[in-house]
Amino acid sequence: MHTTKPTGAEIGNISNHLVETQMDYKELAHAVGEAGCSFCPAVYHGKRRAENFKSQQLIGLDFDNGVPFHIIQQKAEHYHLKILFAYRTFSDTAEHEKFRVVFALQHKITDSFTARSVVSIFMKIFENCDEACKDSARLFFGGKGLRYLADEPHEISQGEIILALAAYMADKYDNKHYTRELQKFYTANHIRFEKNHPVTTDQGSFISESSPQTARSHASDKPKNGRRQVTRNLDWNTLYDRCRLYRDFFDGSEYYYYPELLHIATNLINIEKGKTQFLHILQSEQNAGHESYHQRNWGQILHMLIEMDYQPASCHTCPYEKDCLHAKNMVLTAKPGHSTILPIQKQEYVSIEEAELDLGNQFLKAIRSQETGLHILKAQTGIGKTSLYLKYIQTHPNEKFLIAVPTHQLKAEIYAKALCLGVKDIRCTPELPCFSEELKGELEHLYRIGAGAYVGNYLTEYSKLASDTETAAIRNYLDDLAAIKTYDGNIITTHERILLENKNSSLFQGRTVLIDEDILRAMVSVKSISNEDILRVMHEPFLSAPVYEKLQKVLLTRDYQKFTKEECPAFDVAIERFQIFESIEGDISALCSSRCVYNDGTTTSFVVRKSLSCEKAVILSATAQADIYRMYTMANVYDYPCKMAAYQGRLELDTSSTYSRYALAQEGMIDKMKKGLDSDAVITFLCAENAFHTKYHYGAIEGLNCLEGKNISVIGLPNISDVVYILYGMAAGMRAETYSMQSMRTSYNGYDFRIKTFSSDTLRKIHLWILESHLEQAIGRARLLRYPCTVKVFARFPVYQAIIL
Repeated sequence: MHTTKPTGAEIGNISNHLVETQMDYKELAHAVGEAGCSFCPAVYHGKRRAENFKSQQLIGLDFDNGVPFHIIQQKAEHYHLKILFAYRTFSDTAEHEKFRVVFALQHKITDSFTARSVVSIFMKIFENCDEACKDSARLFFGGKGLRYLADEPHEISQGEIILALAAYMADKYDNKHYTRELQKFYTANHIRFEKNHPVTTDQGSFISESSPQTARSHASDKPKNGRRQVTRNLDWNTLYDRCRLYRDFFDGSEYYYYPELLHIATNLINIEKGKTQFLHILQSEQNAGHESYHQRNWGQILHMLIEMDYQPASCHTCPYEKDCLHAKNMVLTAKPGHSTILPIQKQEYVSIEEAELDLGNQFLKAIRSQETGLHILKAQTGIGKTSLYLKYIQTHPNEKFLIAVPTHQLKAEIYAKALCLGVKDIRCTPELPCFSEELKGELEHLYRIGAGAYVGNYLTEYSKLASDTETAAIRNYLDDLAAIKTYDGNIITTHERILLENKNSSLFQGRTVLIDEDILRAMVSVKSISNEDILRVMHEPFLSAPVYEKLQKVLLTRDYQKFTKEECPAFDVAIERFQIFESIEGDISALCSSRCVYNDGTTTSFVVRKSLSCEKAVILSATAQADIYRMYTMANVYDYPCKMAAYQGRLELDTSSTYSRYALAQEGMIDKMKKGLDSDAVITFLCAENAFHTKYHYGAIEGLNCLEGKNISVIGLPNISDVVYILYGMAAGMRAETYSMQSMRTSYNGYDFRIKTFSSDTLRKIHLWILESHLEQAIGRARLLRYPCTVKVFARFPVYQAIIL
């Protein structure tokens, strides 16, 4: 407790014991104003010198010339520079007031020039203050009593400081001459400026006139004719319907203080005739009762905002941010731009505990349902789908299950997890061993040409000439394959394997089928084969007439084609013909049976359909959509929508570019992006992996768990060829013809946004579902539900719970 002003050695002792401290503003105010503790508003690395400056967030001003405190308080309120606290200094008397006023800034200043500049602005506005206040390193002594303490921690933004200076100059020098005085002030303080407004770095620091630093102006660029760029043809009724802040201001149903009015003003001046609209509403009969609206010269304030080209205030600073469906600001909410993603449906999020409980209830409904068909549970990544069904299996030993997952790696992970949870009687379908490169290449070739059914026979023949080690591995694999067919416990397999089984398969007998992750893109896929390979096969004499006729039709028509079931003959790549197919890389068998085909003159692409032959399956996935499944299956599809939990982590969405492959290929684009990335990992296109020094790309991350809790950058909108989308559409029943994509605004998952897509409802739904699936899979790798990490998505596409930058 200090009751007198420090002197002599005591000052040096205090100075030597200053430490960087963070504390509640009320605690600080009482320590300084009531307990007499000294403080320095800035923080330094070591001694308090300009070259050691670290940061500053407080501004302190001394008034010891007798000006009454209420005069300073009124001026602060008039210019909307709210005081954090004020206290009487040790030399204050009833006859001669002496006090110190402290302001708080919204963001820390991190360079000494900006600190000096901001302090100079405050000292210009409050001209009665002590000149010594300009030194940020100054030690401010405590006092003997608080004069004022804010009810809440007011923090002043840089924009409010600059506007306050302009307003002060306009009050003092009138509207005709204040801009000249502003320029004089900036010049005298060596602050670089444009259009009567300071320019700053990307970090918000002021720039000295002599500095070579790159500047970023707060003002907008005017076209050559000198006119401001404003939004034209905005529908005021749309703004009224979509923006509560504007609506309540228009109706006069809510009294707004200066910050809210300034928020509205900065938006309306960026709309054609917006200044007139603001003043009309302000002076309307509805607002006649709000007397304080008319105590400020809003015409002058709007004039200054326009002169300094103020941009629209963000909706993130609006009191109704959480209540409204909005874009970046009021202007874009009423008239969205090309890159604007506008929420049009309120999303409800619950706690993780409630979401887990709901998922459990929905799972039980699906498991206990007697209805045959597909039962789809769409639930978030990381909510605990795998743990849920494994715990159910563990507690219901009399029920048997067949679990299908996307990859062998995930199959092994779930098997290990099942054992840890105490699940008994569980096995995995065998995976091919690590054979020699020669054998591995042969087997991969068999799968590529559609001869996967013959792998077992091929291995049997191969083992007769193989080494002892390889022969033993082959025998073990074939024995395990045979054993799994007679095993009567729980089984874990892959999506591809389960789609090879017919309805009479022993794997289905007596088991409930659980599909972990979306299996649809394994059920319906697009393959391709070169037209040269098709010609080679057509020259072989063993082809049947129907097969030859089908392949001939494919080659003769350079376009999309649909074939009837009768026009799709079976073609068996028999084991005795393997040698013939050594130079063939495509799946002729699948092409022959495909009903949807596209030939571009060089390559033929076609749809491969596989059936999930079990009577009933429960699908648990973050991306599965019942409507999409109904397009491709004759089975009944039942939807079990699950509640969504709020993320613990942060999801950001950067829509400043399309981030397409073409956009990333532009000169300097990737280098520019890399400079701003601070993530632990990057997920992007396969073609951009090396450029971003990553090993993760779209299409190869499903089930990946090594990025849990990591900060991830997801880069690029994962579009694929138009041909693939159109073939998917044909497989869903559309006619065989070319469908063009065009830039258009569309609605999807509760958002309105612009994207290059199809005008056909069916194709657009397929296109957007595929994009969403890839993005959600990438985002899900970080497990934002469970970890306080950050995922930043660079794509002009809406994703749930994203903060749109």
